[in-house]
Amino acid sequence: MVLLSNQDEVLSRDKDNEAQTEELKLGYRRCEYMLIYELTRYAILCSERDNQEKALELLRKAEVFYHDNKAQESLPPIPSGTRLSQLDDLNSESSKDMFTYVLFYLGQAYKIRGEKEKAVLYLHMVLRRQLEKGDYNNITWGADTAKMASVLMINVQAYQTARGMLVASTAVLSANPEEEKSSDHFRQTWADLGRAWVKFGVALLEASCDRLRDLEEQTKKAIKFEDKMTFTKHEKLSLEIGYEQEEYDTLLLIRELKFPSLDFAQFDESEMSGRFVRDFDEGRAVFLATQKWVNIAKEYYVIDEFATDYIDIITDYSESFKYLSFFEPGLDRQIKMHRRRINLLEELLAALNPKVYFDIFYHLLRDLAETYEKIYKLKVEEIKDRGESLRPKDKKLVKWLTDAADAHKRNLEVFEFDMKNPAKGFNQEYEKILLACILSIGRILGGICHDHPLHPNAIEYADDAKNYYQYFLDYLDRRPALRQDFRILYEGTLDMPELLDNQVKKIKHRLRMLNLA
Repeated sequence: MVLLSNQDEVLSRDKDNEAQTEELKLGYRRCEYMLIYELTRYAILCSERDNQEKALELLRKAEVFYHDNKAQESLPPIPSGTRLSQLDDLNSESSKDMFTYVLFYLGQAYKIRGEKEKAVLYLHMVLRRQLEKGDYNNITWGADTAKMASVLMINVQAYQTARGMLVASTAVLSANPEEEKSSDHFRQTWADLGRAWVKFGVALLEASCDRLRDLEEQTKKAIKFEDKMTFTKHEKLSLEIGYEQEEYDTLLLIRELKFPSLDFAQFDESEMSGRFVRDFDEGRAVFLATQKWVNIAKEYYVIDEFATDYIDIITDYSESFKYLSFFEPGLDRQIKMHRRRINLLEELLAALNPKVYFDIFYHLLRDLAETYEKIYKLKVEEIKDRGESLRPKDKKLVKWLTDAADAHKRNLEVFEFDMKNPAKGFNQEYEKILLACILSIGRILGGICHDHPLHPNAIEYADDAKNYYQYFLDYLDRRPALRQDFRILYEGTLDMPELLDNQVKKIKHRLRMLNLA
């Protein structure tokens, strides 16, 4: 009987050991979850300490480990009440959620590293996984998707994908409960979506203009994606790339970025197209959609509270008039669009303090001067279309040019320009752009006395132009290193003071002859 009892104890002990061994095996598999968790935490810490290479290395390790150890089927549950029961296996829902965070931080790491193509692919996968699981906040998801669209806009060939992201963001944000739409968080996110749509519309109009002008140098200014990409087998698994090849066409991958589980047909039909504009009617459709979103963005970003954001919105709105005018065949309507642009810029300048926003002032005044000159050229074109000659003393026409010169002068005033003291230097950060302003004033005023010699102030404009040209030359003579940067412009300006003196002599001679007549 004792022997039997001992035998039962041994068997019972063996069973307990087997159960514990099995439990430990299951627990060991679940510790894989903790490894990925800790690798991700360590990577975040390295990134915060600006050790981006180490952060990316750790995240890649987490990615590889997840794919290499993920079970095809979920492991049997561990009885509750043990510490091991608190851990999940790599096929559980919580593990999938954790891996979504790994993908997110990988996208951020690639973004910091400058690998924008991989960043886009990884962050899109994060958004897609969130959407398909239904585990997301509408406002946050919509904001993140709009930001991704803004990144895609940097490449002309990815406009359709960028538009798809904006439409998806619009659909998700529109589905927000009505009671939440009055919250400040929603209103700001909705306004930011509006700003993204505005920038898309402006970028689409600009790119369309460039394509029709066939200006290769302008289309090259857009940041391009790398043509080809290569991936490890683990990266392919993360990005769900289901076909094998040595290299992948980057644009083809980006154009395939979609959200299959989201139905946004209603918004797809109502929002602006992502196709390039070919004529005025198509351009007007893009412009009107852009204008709608400008008004939405302005509802939240008012100038008194968000001056910098408001400025950005109005500047984009101004640009939309500029590019729409390219598609307008009628000169009179083109002029009206540019006048509208002038009103927007002047209203903005009047509302800002130049001492606070002097950086912004420069760009606004430069655009203003450019627009005044554009109207002058269109007015001249109108005169020629009527078969008339340019009148030598057309005050109304000349006013557009003097307003352009005054805009440049206002810029110089902000930077305390002193015509009589070329020895006084500009701030080096703005030196070159301000010298360009000085040359522009000389060119504009010199052009007046050449094209409108009988204007009452033609001689005064010629003298003024000469002074600006001479200042430019004197300024560079005192700074040989800077003069080398402006070598071509400097050499082209050397004869201008003398040429203007000769022009003044011609004007005076002509005036004497008219008086004698």
